[in-house]
Amino acid sequence: MTRQAGWGMCAALMFVIGCSKGNAPPKLADPVPMEGTVKTTDGKPIVGATVIFHPKTQTQFHGAVGFTDDTGKYVLESDVGDGKTKKGIVPGQYSVTVNRLVKPDGTTLKRDPNVPPMNVGAKEEMPMKYASVNEMGLTFDVPAAGGTFDITIDMSAPQI
Repeated sequence: MTRQAGWGMCAALMFVIGCSKGNAPPKLADPVPMEGTVKTTDGKPIVGATVIFHPKTQTQFHGAVGFTDDTGKYVLESDVGDGKTKKGIVPGQYSVTVNRLVKPDGTTLKRDPNVPPMNVGAKEEMPMKYASVNEMGLTFDVPAAGGTFDITIDMSAPQI
């Protein structure tokens, strides 16, 4: 796993764990609904992926994360501080990553904050263009009303 993919997984893990209790939550704009699907170029859903919207400004706090279901659909939730999450995302500009870790046998790694992915030999399945924040990667401007961001993954792009 590359350092960039490692940071992406670290960010996802920090989101799942949340902010430590006792800290006053930051003052954020209200999150707006945001969802989408993640599919390959041939229309197959990508199941068990983590979709992370990485904020481009501090006013968006930690951004938001969603997990794809059996149809490739995700719904974003935002970390709002003090160990709490809210459905949706704060409007603004984001870099977007899609990660899907697989075990050596090819099965999707189930999310477990107590077991680091490298302890089970997991590797990133998504091409680097999608799995890390980079110049060629995905970006999205979340409008004030929220909306939908469907993602098509070209699995023939260079892997990590």
